[in-house]
Amino acid sequence: MKQQQPPQWINRLLDWYCSGEYANEIRGDLLELFDRWVEENGARKASWLYVVNGLMFLRMYNARIRKTQIKTNQMTMITHYLKIAGRNMARQKLYTLANIVGLSVGIAVSLMIFLHVDKELSFDKAYPKHDNIYRLAATTWAKSSPTQGEAFKAYMPEVKEFCRFADFGGELTVLNVGEDFFDVEHVYLADQSAIDMFDYQFVNGTAEGALTRPGTTLLTESLAKKVFGTDNPVGQTIELNESDKFEVTGVIKDLPANSHIKAELLVSMPTFMKWVDADWYSNKGWMVMYTYVLFDNQQQAESAMTKMLDFQIDYRQITEEGMAEVKAENFFYELMPLTDIHLQSNKIQEMGPNSSATYIYIFITLAVFITIIACVNFVNIFVTISMRRIKEIGMRKVMGAKRGQLLQQFLGESMLTSALSALVALVLCAIAMPFYNSLAGSGIEAVQLLELKYLAFVAGIVLLIGLLAGAYPALVVSGFTATKALSAKRDARTSGVSGFRKGLVVFQFVLSLFIIISTVAVTEQMNFVRDKDLGFSASHVVAVKTYGKMKEQLVENRESLFARLKQNPAIEDVSLSSNLMGDQLSVEGFRLASMDPDADYPSVNVLRVDEGFLSTLDIELLSGRTFQPKADTGGVYIINKKLADLWGIENPVGEMAEQMTRNERGPIIGMIDDIHYYSLHREVEPLVIEYKPWWTGYMLVEIDAENVPQTVAYLENFVQEVAPASIFHYRFLDDRIDALYKEEYSMFKIFRVFSVLAIMISCIGLLGLAAIEVQRRTKEIGIRKVLGASNQGILGLLSRQFVVMVGIAIVVTVPLSIYAIGEWLANFEYHIIPGALTYVLPSVFFIMLAFAMVGLQAFRAATANPSDSLRYE
Repeated sequence: MKQQQPPQWINRLLDWYCSGEYANEIRGDLLELFDRWVEENGARKASWLYVVNGLMFLRMYNARIRKTQIKTNQMTMITHYLKIAGRNMARQKLYTLANIVGLSVGIAVSLMIFLHVDKELSFDKAYPKHDNIYRLAATTWAKSSPTQGEAFKAYMPEVKEFCRFADFGGELTVLNVGEDFFDVEHVYLADQSAIDMFDYQFVNGTAEGALTRPGTTLLTESLAKKVFGTDNPVGQTIELNESDKFEVTGVIKDLPANSHIKAELLVSMPTFMKWVDADWYSNKGWMVMYTYVLFDNQQQAESAMTKMLDFQIDYRQITEEGMAEVKAENFFYELMPLTDIHLQSNKIQEMGPNSSATYIYIFITLAVFITIIACVNFVNIFVTISMRRIKEIGMRKVMGAKRGQLLQQFLGESMLTSALSALVALVLCAIAMPFYNSLAGSGIEAVQLLELKYLAFVAGIVLLIGLLAGAYPALVVSGFTATKALSAKRDARTSGVSGFRKGLVVFQFVLSLFIIISTVAVTEQMNFVRDKDLGFSASHVVAVKTYGKMKEQLVENRESLFARLKQNPAIEDVSLSSNLMGDQLSVEGFRLASMDPDADYPSVNVLRVDEGFLSTLDIELLSGRTFQPKADTGGVYIINKKLADLWGIENPVGEMAEQMTRNERGPIIGMIDDIHYYSLHREVEPLVIEYKPWWTGYMLVEIDAENVPQTVAYLENFVQEVAPASIFHYRFLDDRIDALYKEEYSMFKIFRVFSVLAIMISCIGLLGLAAIEVQRRTKEIGIRKVLGASNQGILGLLSRQFVVMVGIAIVVTVPLSIYAIGEWLANFEYHIIPGALTYVLPSVFFIMLAFAMVGLQAFRAATANPSDSLRYE
């Protein structure tokens, strides 16, 4: 007899609705019941009962999980996790605040420095051909001779084009159209080929022939608007320094702000050729041009680099004896990529003060240190709080939570906190940006924070910190079994976490202390620079730029004009000088007439002044006399001791000297001690001071310290009387000296601010960790108090481990600081020798700070009522 079968449609329905493991079990049970029902009630009733009971198994807990359900469950779970995270943050207000504040400051610092570094690294990259443009210079000099570019192109078939720039007006050029005068800071002579090489874009006029004729000029768009307003200036005539007239042949868009070539006005190079004598123009030793060459690709540039020495020998006709001099002076020709100049070049007579890759590395290191300190705080506090939630994890596991779900929960909470910190950091950045710009000398705008690359940078930090902070507790805590997690004895299992946490704290202390010690060393060096006797006095000396009619009047009527100035009791002395302290001087050949004319002698720096220069700057004579206007009519010299030492002569006063560069001859009438004319980065160099007041570039006025604004106003009125309509351009000489250390002062101020931030973040972390430690040992503290422990004993118990960690940090940090500070000080020819106090005082301060932060929490626990402690938990 054929065996009776149940209805198959109900089996298919169960297979479709129920998950696999339930469907098989349900069908098996129903089949057993169906056989019994057939024997007892017959096939018809058995089929009816099979269907009824099968339908009763179509319940929620038997249902197969589908994609739509998964999405719904995931959203529900995420919402649930967010609620739990919010509740935990609300319950742990102190720790949450410590995490968000510390981390947001760290992210804000790293973001601001990322903006700064990104700007520095982008220098000269706005030019489309930047990858193939190189500057032709020497190892120590940024400039080259007038004919060097043309000779290089002829010698190197790899060169596609070359162009040259030359200084026109130094620090200031005065432009006038009729009776309207304007000061222009950056004016250069330039070749026509510069237009195509640097892709200058024309707003008015055309590129063709714009700089090919003498007496022609190009204005930048901003300067054209300043001078001519909305009118088209092409074809107009302008006058520079009240002496030379130029035709405007075009207006170009402003040069990129992040370019080392900062030109507002370009004068045609044929103008220079018209002014300069042919002998000077062909002089291969006259370093006056900035020469740039263009290649088709980098392979051609590399090929040309391999032939640089051959070109130098051919161009300068260097003999074997001459090669020895080249090696001694380290004067080799070289090609430097355009994009390397801003950060890698610090040669003599650069176009302007460049930055340094060293300081970029320092800024990046500081940003990384600050961020790591903040991250360590975040990870430490998050890990510690997470380890206190082991019972919660146990309950979740008993209720069926899987390890992956617990991982998602911890990582989600960590990501949420770091995301909130990032939002706060963006606000802090926008608020602090003007202050940071003043510190770093940068020009970053807050709106740049919304650029995609910077937002991506912040998102990357959030992701990295979130994973770092959440991964460790998530992996460790979620790995506990339910029984172990619910067990009361947790110390043994969390000892590894405690060691990890202490290691992070020590690492944080090392970074914080390193920043503090570095700040102390930088402060000492900057104080040394400020207080060092430079051999002259720059205090209360006003340098007034001379040009045009003002310069003519000073040369022709110097004595009478100075006498008028000195009638003002606030003016103590007046003199003329060709350059200011710190300016790169003319480097020329100079020797005693009695020396061998065929021998090689070191070149010297030459400064042209009048008879009042030494007294105005309080420069003392070691021997001889100062200049005398009636006795000295030119070709009279005062030298420094460095030059006498190089010659091997104790006192050359009275000797006749030859100025070989200009073929002039005259007596040495005096010798001064070595003055630090350049910055303390450079060793004192040979210096010749020549009496030539008609070479004036500046009028130096020593004024009284009282009523400085009124005295400056008096000087301005005096200039207007002597040369009406002239622009009064001045600066204090000590400001000029300070400008020589612009990068160091910027770094000093940034170090100082970063030290405060590092200390603040470390204090936040210490307070949070100390509070957690006190909370963890609350019942122990109560028992110790009941048994008679003193407040001092409780304080020492809770503070001991933190003080030990600070001690370990000091042992690690001091050797690292000694090495790093030594490397930085090597950039100065004259510098401090750090003493023990440079390292001891910051270390003692850090110990006291750590003890104070921990002691604050420990004191509260030690002075609490023991009964409150014993009721804890």
